[in-house]
Amino acid sequence: MALKEKALKRLCEKLTKSDIRFCLAGSWMLSQRGMEISWHSFDVVVDPEQFSAADRILTRLGMRNEVVLSEDNSEVHFHFDGADIQLLSGFSLHGTVYRLPESMETISVLGQQVPLMTPEDWYALLLHSGNQKEAQSMESFFQSHPFRMHALSPSLAAYAPSDGRFPFQ
Repeated sequence: MALKEKALKRLCEKLTKSDIRFCLAGSWMLSQRGMEISWHSFDVVVDPEQFSAADRILTRLGMRNEVVLSEDNSEVHFHFDGADIQLLSGFSLHGTVYRLPESMETISVLGQQVPLMTPEDWYALLLHSGNQKEAQSMESFFQSHPFRMHALSPSLAAYAPSDGRFPFQ
């Protein structure tokens, strides 16, 4: 995994240097938070206004494969330095635009600070953007890591259950 970690470090350095706010989500983020899950790629999430700039930076780093570009969702896949990266933005949330929270927990990877999405945000995004199967796979994580309602970002607060119960639909 050292090669992939070097790619992650390089990716984070480039985005940070360009003042692009981002966070890591997906299976890699979940593995860093203690979920027993195999991961093969990095899911990088940016705000919609910064998607084009992030896309340009990652395009200079390696091979680009456009997947989905729509009014609500943007997704592009890259491969460089032995790693697969998905650049994500938007998410179909019935008119709600997902925005990165002002503050995020970070971890250090080879000396580079890497911001992490909360598992709660990732779960809500998956569930409400049509990825129910992937969201359901996270439910075992929440059995050993309580779902923290306060960890949902403000842009997802409308998707929290009014009774505070998990899992929510």
